[in-house]
Amino acid sequence: MNTKTRHALLIFTMFLFSLFLLPGSRAEAASVKIRLNKSSVTLYTNGTKTVKLKATVTGSKGKVTWSSSDKKVATVSSSGKVTAKKTGTAIITAKAGTKTAKCKVTVKKCPVKIRLNKSSATLYTNGTKTVKLKATVTGSKGKVTWSSSNKKVATVSSSGKVTAKKAGTATISAKVGGKTAKCKITVKNQIPARKLKIAVAYSASGDADSAKAALQYAGASVDIVQDCKVKDYDGLVIPGGVDIDPARYKAKNKGSVGINKNLDRLQFALIDKFVKAGKPVFGICRGLQLINVYFGGTLKQDIANHRGLYHATTIVKNSRLGKLYGSSLQVISYHHQAADKIGNGLKVTQRASDNNVEGLEHKTLPVMGVQWHPECMGSTGQIVLKEFLMICQQ
Repeated sequence: MNTKTRHALLIFTMFLFSLFLLPGSRAEAASVKIRLNKSSVTLYTNGTKTVKLKATVTGSKGKVTWSSSDKKVATVSSSGKVTAKKTGTAIITAKAGTKTAKCKVTVKKCPVKIRLNKSSATLYTNGTKTVKLKATVTGSKGKVTWSSSNKKVATVSSSGKVTAKKAGTATISAKVGGKTAKCKITVKNQIPARKLKIAVAYSASGDADSAKAALQYAGASVDIVQDCKVKDYDGLVIPGGVDIDPARYKAKNKGSVGINKNLDRLQFALIDKFVKAGKPVFGICRGLQLINVYFGGTLKQDIANHRGLYHATTIVKNSRLGKLYGSSLQVISYHHQAADKIGNGLKVTQRASDNNVEGLEHKTLPVMGVQWHPECMGSTGQIVLKEFLMICQQ
């Protein structure tokens, strides 16, 4: 084949290529399409700062390239992640082949907002004393500061925990970035009334009946029991009665009378159930002695000048009795025994002028007792009985 023939053949081949191949390539290029999952988006310099754009490409397997029209406003990564930098607008472009898709990004400063999970709450000085407030903040990463309009009524911690102090109203404020959210706190003295159910331990004497009558007068529903399901009752009262068997506190009988071992067994079993369940226990006369022995204490088996007479007592400051009656109280007693060695976890809250124990309470458990007889002291005795019911209410 000579040179002229080869040249002619080459020209003919190029002509065929232009006729058949190039139009196909042009058609293929024309079929490339790209679209984004978002055409516009708003970001915030102090809030939601990023968004992920996704490109859907058809007609091409080439790599998508990303660019921003203003990198000072928003940047874009090779995977389509857009990050706000400062306020303004920028166009994010995704390119595949010769085709592009665009998303308008507007960057703003998010307005600061703060709101609380509660706009108002009611607390009780003798019940639910605390509530946790939670602040939801947008547009600021600053620290939330808390304050109370009346710290004598309610205080608030740096974490938003509100604690009732006395009856009244206070406004709790949460502040961040110049914005404030408020919650009105109402503090009351009493929990809304609920009919309490109290178990009074059976006594061979009439003391259980007297205790029942006084507790019913104070507003409780009362059953005299030898045994019971603790879940059915809000608290236990152990009334007065005969002497406890000295063997219970590992002592010889040196003046104890009227011993009823079966009664001891029943009442010790009751107090054990209620103490282990964490429910309130209140002891009257023999009841105080039983509480002391239960916690490992002992008794003086025969004392003078406490049988059926009023006498003066002094009360420890800041004890439950002290908060109810102050530093002194005239009481009526019908006992010839008294607490001697004080049981584990108990503390003396009241003494007679001869130093004999007239009141005990546990340091951590809702357990207390008095050696005197509040059920025989009218309105004065009702004060401590109602206090016990308040403890049960809690």
